[in-house]
Amino acid sequence: MAQKATQAAVQAAYHTLVAQGIPPTYDAVRNQIGGGSMTTINRHLREIAAASSPPMPPSPVPSAPLSEEAPVELPLEWLQVVDGLSRTVASILTRTIADERQRAAQLLAAEAETRAAAVAAARAQTEELRRTLEESRGRTDADLDAAAEEVEMLQGNIATLLAAVELESSDDPDDLSAAAAHAVNRIRELTGMAARIPALEAELEQRISDIQTAEARMADLQDAANRAERRHQELLGTASRVPTLEAAVQAAEARIAGLSAQLVASAETAGRANALGEVVVQLTTAMTCAAAPPAAPPAQPRSRRAKRAAAAATAARAEKNGAAPPPEPETTSADQPLANLVLTAPSPADGGSSDAPPPLAAA
Repeated sequence: MAQKATQAAVQAAYHTLVAQGIPPTYDAVRNQIGGGSMTTINRHLREIAAASSPPMPPSPVPSAPLSEEAPVELPLEWLQVVDGLSRTVASILTRTIADERQRAAQLLAAEAETRAAAVAAARAQTEELRRTLEESRGRTDADLDAAAEEVEMLQGNIATLLAAVELESSDDPDDLSAAAAHAVNRIRELTGMAARIPALEAELEQRISDIQTAEARMADLQDAANRAERRHQELLGTASRVPTLEAAVQAAEARIAGLSAQLVASAETAGRANALGEVVVQLTTAMTCAAAPPAAPPAQPRSRRAKRAAAAATAARAEKNGAAPPPEPETTSADQPLANLVLTAPSPADGGSSDAPPPLAAA
């Protein structure tokens, strides 16, 4: 009884085929389960393939804008899957080529044996027909010689009878009666022999026809033997090309192995490039954090009266010295970019030295 194509059965058959190194196609899964609907099996296979696909790794933050001409690098997991599929295809191709080569060699050997047996049988039959023809010719010649001898003998007997009829009347009557009886018997024998002549001629014609048929059959067999011999030579030529085909197959296998090695090397290079990109991102983040200025300490709150008194004292000192009041110091925020910070030297009015270096702008 055919098993129902449930999702659990399809998933179990899928993992079994993958573990055995067999591509989990629809036919393979259906044979593994023992039946089921094509639509149901295809739907379950799509769900299993979607669940088994490797997740997309998070893309690293680029430290520099990517060029449009930069090659697209596949994830290492995908490259490993492609390498595994390439190795599986190469293994299947190798096994298929080996099986086809073995089957072709077996068929070639069997056909060569069959052709050789047919040639041997044709040669034996031709030799048998040749012997039969020679025997028939010998018998025909013997029959012709015998017929000629019988004709000569008949002619002699007729001459003897004529001589017996011409005997003189003075001969003994008993002798004449005996001679007449002998002549009658001899005439009967000659009549029987003469009756056999048409039969002998018909038999001779039949044997001549048989000989002609045998000669035509022998010619046909000779042609068949020649064709079989040519076919045998062609098979031998094909067999001589088998080493060249084997060398080509070995070269193809070596090429597949080289491509697989290059694919593995490319996958390793891509993995190292991804790891290096992550390290660069980490270093860039660390350098940015190290270059940020420390946060300024919180200013102590003062009352409005103290602020007005300090401002008045500062203005009085400025009027007394005849100089403009100093500007209020600018405060910087911890969130201000490092590139906008300017290190300013103290002015002489604040009691600083006039030999201080000029302002430095942070790079």
